[in-house]
Amino acid sequence: MTSTFKLIPIKTEKDFMESFPLLRQLIAIENPESKTTKSTSWRQYQKAMKEGYSLYAARTSAEIIALVGIRILNDPFDTKPYAIINNLVVEEDYRGMGIGTDVLEQAEKIAKKNKASSVIVNVLKSNKKAKKLYLSLGLNPIADLMYKEL
Repeated sequence: MTSTFKLIPIKTEKDFMESFPLLRQLIAIENPESKTTKSTSWRQYQKAMKEGYSLYAARTSAEIIALVGIRILNDPFDTKPYAIINNLVVEEDYRGMGIGTDVLEQAEKIAKKNKASSVIVNVLKSNKKAKKLYLSLGLNPIADLMYKEL
């Protein structure tokens, strides 16, 4: 598939605010009761950027059609960094067109440029479509993520 977009890092408040409606779709899936506001989310994102997290937008000439988050981490027991890829969401009108595949492939290239030797992709247990996509792209389930609210 030839991309009609390139992943662009979201660095400014203006870009973040433009991406927020799509981010809101993702928030609604993960936490339907969330009352997260644009300003709160922007402040959280600024903190995350300082900790090595980057949100990327797939943009056509007219709009943002997908988002993906990437964080490069160092394992204290391994000499090679790895990437965590999360918050992958494609605008509803563009789903089923191969955009998620392209976004993930571009995210992997960004991870490689940052010396990551592997990627970990977080996906909700209930998101069967995303799991199918990730399996088709060579990702393998290796663990169960456990969660507890404090």
